[in-house]
Amino acid sequence: MKQGPLIVAVAVVAIGILVGVPAFAAWKRRKMFSQVQYKPYSAEAYALFTAAAAKAGVPVAWATDPDLHWIMGKESNGWVGKPNYTFGSQILGHPEHWPAVWERLRKGEVWTKSTATGLGQLLSSNAKALYPDGLHGIGDAFNEAVGFLRYIHKRYGSPAVARGIYGQTGDYVNARTGQTQHKGFTEGY
Repeated sequence: MKQGPLIVAVAVVAIGILVGVPAFAAWKRRKMFSQVQYKPYSAEAYALFTAAAAKAGVPVAWATDPDLHWIMGKESNGWVGKPNYTFGSQILGHPEHWPAVWERLRKGEVWTKSTATGLGQLLSSNAKALYPDGLHGIGDAFNEAVGFLRYIHKRYGSPAVARGIYGQTGDYVNARTGQTQHKGFTEGY
């Protein structure tokens, strides 16, 4: 009997026990979803949002919803951790500088008009509340996907409603609550 696979299996279980199951699960997700870009409508983006939907508590059908992918295309074109345009072209056009932005945001620093980053361009206040790892989830595909889904669910109730009011201000009916809400901002792109 070959012992190689058995040793690997024991090592994986031991790592899970040593670092704790939640930490091990987070490490595994980061390995699974380690791309820097999840192009809208791609198989990779569908897989990411399928995994995120369960954690976010939204229908798994949202993972392939064309309205969700349309919004992501407008917001970040699927770039994980992408800083908002207000950070300037010297940051925006250079992904190698993004981790420094994330670190400052994780510390609560605000030095631009907007703190929005990531797949759904969530403000730091929303990332703190909606990402599984809070501000430490900035720059992590799974956290950003979960937060993006939770934001749409909470604010609009569905990707269709979110897309319908995208780029506009005004009243809309939240698909989840059935209540009329007001949107007083437009997206920056």
